[in-house]
Amino acid sequence: MISQYRCLLAAAALAGTGLLAPVAAQSPGYQPVQGPHTLNPGEWPAHYPFADETEAAVAAPEVHHVRYIDSHVRLVEVAYFPGVVGNMHGHPFPSVFAVDAPVPKSTNTMFDPAHNMKAVVTPPPDGLAYPFCRAASPQNPHHESNLDSYPHHFLRLEFLPGDGADLRKRWPGSGTRQLFEDDHIRLIEVLIRPGEVRRAPASPYPAVLAFDSATPLPQTRGSHASAPLPGFEHLGCAATAPTGPEVTHNTGKAPIHYYRIEFKRIDGDGLKTHWREWYPWMAQLKDAYDRSPNKPNF
Repeated sequence: MISQYRCLLAAAALAGTGLLAPVAAQSPGYQPVQGPHTLNPGEWPAHYPFADETEAAVAAPEVHHVRYIDSHVRLVEVAYFPGVVGNMHGHPFPSVFAVDAPVPKSTNTMFDPAHNMKAVVTPPPDGLAYPFCRAASPQNPHHESNLDSYPHHFLRLEFLPGDGADLRKRWPGSGTRQLFEDDHIRLIEVLIRPGEVRRAPASPYPAVLAFDSATPLPQTRGSHASAPLPGFEHLGCAATAPTGPEVTHNTGKAPIHYYRIEFKRIDGDGLKTHWREWYPWMAQLKDAYDRSPNKPNF
């Protein structure tokens, strides 16, 4: 699976060089892309009955940027810059959205509106406007157009099939691993095996917690957690404020396992006026898109 994903990501990189033409956005009436169905085969809503070539990082690399990938998860930064007509694409795996900014005016055209993504939304911590989160099923092909003056920007942590289920073998003991960091967020993986204790220092950052374990997440005062997404027994998320030192004792029979997306900066309404400053790579994409004679086939 992981090698197959790297091949798909390599294709996405080639698309960015112009050596491989991206999939064009299509008007209503388009036909599904033909080809292998290997990423998460089966029936909606738990599975993805569409060709591998429709996967977001391959079919719409102009707005989906992979920041981290291993055999269990993939972190995608989604950035619909102003004016973009996104290419048709889908999301084969269940995921958690981490959101810290408003949603601009946009349109979203779905290939099959009767079978849209299933989701549960968790509100932000008490007293805060952000972050909030959404636990979501695989998402059938769709394309979004940003009609506003600022980006539609959020993080999407996808749970991939792989060897991540055997947590006892992957970890020598309880603890944390930092997987990714930039000037906006940090991605941290947390595991507490049955009977073990985790002592965590204070964190000054609000966060979204994405979990896939059978044991409920530890919660702090004012935080909110979703119920598991119907049909996905262990998929859920929580939104937390900055925390003090914590001690968690796993008294259950299953590992406590989750990912913590910490926001070193909450974009909020500031995204509307500071997005070029905070995301120069996105501004560069926007300017190149405006110069392109091939819109929407960018």
